Amino acid sequence: MVRLRQSGLIKTLAALLLGVCLLGLAPPAQANYTYQVFDDGAPQGGIVTPPPDLSNPPDDSFSTGFITTDHFRLTIASSATSPNQLGTTLFTNLQAQLKVGVTGSHTITVKLNYDDYTLPAGSPLNVSTAASATFTNTNVGDQATFQAWGSTANSSVFQSGTTSVQQSVTYAGGNPIGLALNPNPTSFLFTNTGTFSLSQTLSLSLSNGTTNAGQVQGTSTVTVPAPAGLALALAGLPALAVGGWMRRRNTVRPA
Repeated sequence: MVRLRQSGLIKTLAALLLGVCLLGLAPPAQANYTYQVFDDGAPQGGIVTPPPDLSNPPDDSFSTGFITTDHFRLTIASSATSPNQLGTTLFTNLQAQLKVGVTGSHTITVKLNYDDYTLPAGSPLNVSTAASATFTNTNVGDQATFQAWGSTANSSVFQSGTTSVQQSVTYAGGNPIGLALNPNPTSFLFTNTGTFSLSQTLSLSLSNGTTNAGQVQGTSTVTVPAPAGLALALAGLPALAVGGWMRRRNTVRPA
């Protein structure tokens, strides 16, 4: 009977200790979007921080909906991110069409930031970027650009931290669908101290037409590079396998 009471007391204390530990844990960080739209470099309203989409965690996404700027109509920007242990992805899309009667060349830009990332864990982190563009009823010389940044300071400031070169494509005629922005892809490394942010800037430059439209989309994928020793070991596995097969093949069996 004494042993049973002691066992029950131990279980109760263990449960209480577990509850205290769980209460002491900090809640998981919630990453946040911020963005701003620019028409020919002029900000269209202030910086926007849309509420996070908690309907399907850990995924998070938003859309500006259709907005009108000084020179563009039917403008829409949207973004989605998927943080996970193996590789976090941030995907953003920008679509725009010139207003009726607009002449000359004009540029629509969206600057976007997402902070409080905690995954993937590790340092340094590698950011690989890829982007493509589609033009509709556009002119030779119209352009799309994309650039990404990673910040160990976990800043909500646009275009902050480490970056690579800007990717771009200029419409030269022909098939305007799914044009790759060059160089494509690009990559860069940055130090991670626990939380980090990603920033992206996308732009479309369209000219001289009432139905001229375009779309540019860019993806930033964050991973932890494999250790150099592991990469060399994996690279050597095929050679070891072939060598073993050759030795077995050349072995003379005893009579």
